[in-house]
Amino acid sequence: MSFIKVQKLVRNEDGSVRSGSAVIMDVVYVKDGKYHSKQVQREKLGKIVSLDPSKRRGVFMSPTRGLVAYDVDEDRFYDPDEMPAPKEAEASAVEPEKVVEKVVSAPEGPHKVFGDVYMALEALKSSGELPKLRACLSDDALYEGTIVRIMHRIVADGSRIPVKSLVDRSFVSEVFSKDAVGGGKYYHKMGSATVRSAIKDMLAIDRVPFYTDAVSYMGTKTVLIFDGVGGKPVGCEPVVDPGRWSLDHGGDGVAILNESYVTESLFKAYGPDSGMTFIAVMPTKKGFPYKDLCQKALKRIGEKECVFEKDGKELFAMRKKIDVFGKKAYAYVIADMGGYETPSPMFQVLISNKGGSPELVADAYASGLELEAACRATIPSDIPVQDACGAAVCNFVASCIQEKISADFTSKGVSLTEALGTAQSVMCCIGDKVVVEKAGSGASKMFKGIGMKIPAELSASEYKDSLMNPEESV
Repeated sequence: MSFIKVQKLVRNEDGSVRSGSAVIMDVVYVKDGKYHSKQVQREKLGKIVSLDPSKRRGVFMSPTRGLVAYDVDEDRFYDPDEMPAPKEAEASAVEPEKVVEKVVSAPEGPHKVFGDVYMALEALKSSGELPKLRACLSDDALYEGTIVRIMHRIVADGSRIPVKSLVDRSFVSEVFSKDAVGGGKYYHKMGSATVRSAIKDMLAIDRVPFYTDAVSYMGTKTVLIFDGVGGKPVGCEPVVDPGRWSLDHGGDGVAILNESYVTESLFKAYGPDSGMTFIAVMPTKKGFPYKDLCQKALKRIGEKECVFEKDGKELFAMRKKIDVFGKKAYAYVIADMGGYETPSPMFQVLISNKGGSPELVADAYASGLELEAACRATIPSDIPVQDACGAAVCNFVASCIQEKISADFTSKGVSLTEALGTAQSVMCCIGDKVVVEKAGSGASKMFKGIGMKIPAELSASEYKDSLMNPEESV
């Protein structure tokens, strides 16, 4: 049997919860104990946001789950907006709760989380990036939508909480418009050539780009650009026809490509003397010496010069000069040694226009896969090319700004994740104004430590204006 144990509950005059915490308790059988049972704490529910008079269900700010609803009779957690109402029979059977706790006055209105999103937005304002972003994005809807997604990137911190859910549980549900929160036309606009060029200028991207489309996947093809081998994403370009890729991109760089890009036009456009280096998966079709290369690699398994270590694993790598489409090229055979002095039966054969060391080529290819996989996870595969580009660009901008803010917090002796976790306990009530509840000592100390103040109240419209017009609010 389970129940919710409530601690230090304080209600407002209207019956809403002002403060208090709760835990889930289980009553378990104990053979030798008194009454043959004892109470065991199963999980902390954290701060109480709202609580049913029966004390059998409510909404809580869990230290591990975030804002969550819990019903002890169902023994189930819900999204706060999705928890079903109690059955009428059960509701009528519950006697009105005798309010014996301390009662204080408070403004009427929804109870929302305040601290974490406020901290993220204030850090964003202090970063100095908003004026540059505003100058780059003159369209109000596009700029506002970008702020929302940067805020989401910072607060969600890798969790899967959707943008809408994060905004709905926070005071910024009164700040940002529905169009800014929803996808709508946002990603399509963000993926336009004009916006991508403006973002590139804003970030002063002048380093060697790294193009990659090494992973075959279902959906729109998008080339993500990275800064150097094993570097960070710096932009993106759409690719619809792999056969046109080599004719559309000039200049220096390193390109990691899948086998569909290995065409005659690629080799004609980028020879050994070209500034662009490409590393591609070798096709197994006729005209490519895939099987012959694998057989030659088997004969060199025991040679020490063909074995190197990466990330704690031993890899086999061999380079061989070949001709493709009448052009000079280089093939690389790579395999995992698996710790048994023989490679796995699956060889990976790569092809390149440059004769780099096998170790460098293998490392560059692996880095491309890792970076692309991380970016792919944030981009839906069933959206149009321009929308996919917009998602990638937005993700990169948010990543850059999050990294800068994180470094600033670290310089102050606290991690961004720790600070946001502590700030999450600060709540507010929404009425004519956003009225902030008194923060606990831990949250107050955290805000003070990073040089921020917790306001007693603020106007949603004025706060939005400070974000939308960053130069004027400095």
